[in-house]
Amino acid sequence: MLPARGPLIITAPAAEIRRHILTVFLLLTRLSLELRLKTVWNMRSMLWSDRWCQDRRCILDFSGPSHDGSQKVV
Repeated sequence: MLPARGPLIITAPAAEIRRHILTVFLLLTRLSLELRLKTVWNMRSMLWSDRWCQDRRCILDFSGPSHDGSQKVV
């Protein structure tokens, strides 16, 4: 068993502590941005690779009846 110790005393200078806090904040911000960009890129990739998309133009199948009962033509 380790002996009981008193309160933790931080002896680092305030500037160093602020620098570490800023570094952690910037890393978390960068990670968040990278995840958002990756999500957007994945959504875009899924859209372009969709089975209805050819030659970078999405061709939707409107050959079936529409909601108002009229026929739509491609």
